[in-house]
Amino acid sequence: MRKIESGENPRIKRVQKILRGREKTRFLIEGRKLLEEAIDSGVAFEEVFATSEFQKREAGLLKRLDLEVVEVSPSLMKVISDVETPQGVVAVALRPSSSEPVPLAHHAGFLFSIRDPGNMGTIFRSAEAAGCDFLALTSDCVDPYQPKVVRASMGSVFRVPFIVVSDPISYLQKSKMAGIHIYGMFPKGGQNLLKAKPLYPALLLIGSENEGLPEDLPVEIRLSIPMRGRVESMNAAMAAAIGFYFFVSPG
Repeated sequence: MRKIESGENPRIKRVQKILRGREKTRFLIEGRKLLEEAIDSGVAFEEVFATSEFQKREAGLLKRLDLEVVEVSPSLMKVISDVETPQGVVAVALRPSSSEPVPLAHHAGFLFSIRDPGNMGTIFRSAEAAGCDFLALTSDCVDPYQPKVVRASMGSVFRVPFIVVSDPISYLQKSKMAGIHIYGMFPKGGQNLLKAKPLYPALLLIGSENEGLPEDLPVEIRLSIPMRGRVESMNAAMAAAIGFYFFVSPG
């Protein structure tokens, strides 16, 4: 078993580079639960770093990786961790080599300028729960493999296909030509989501909480969530979850 004791080790430096988002072909998975989710989801791993305590406690889980475990001290684990209290394991995983188009059979989400990692991760989780075929993201969205996004997704980012769209208007125009119904979530002025009838296949557009959706998008049907009191808008992740379930068939 290999053991690293210095923060100046090239492998530790490389993990720090990935942690800072400077390595776009790999990402980090931290903690027992996420590691197990990633293994079950077929994520490809490159290497794994763990404290001796974690190795003793989770020998069976680490064995499933079929990789040499690099032992690091608790203090060195903090150097490669993204959380205040590390759980004792950080794994380097390979990002999928390409973002292939995914057929839209039922419903999917299209996220515009979602930059908050917690919101993005939660949206991935809701998308999986609501059976979205995939998520499309504008290029200015937060990186789905950013550590905080991965944690907030609770593993859903490993399983929900996503594509990054550089030209949203062109993508939407082609989608409409293919018979896809384009829905947009708006704080006000849209059809009452609780009373509207969904049409399929559907692509639901969701904007950020601060900026909303651009007005020049070729939206076919505007949806709004009825709100009482003095609430003007909902958190983007909450709105996305409600919107996704609008398209879930009863039963």
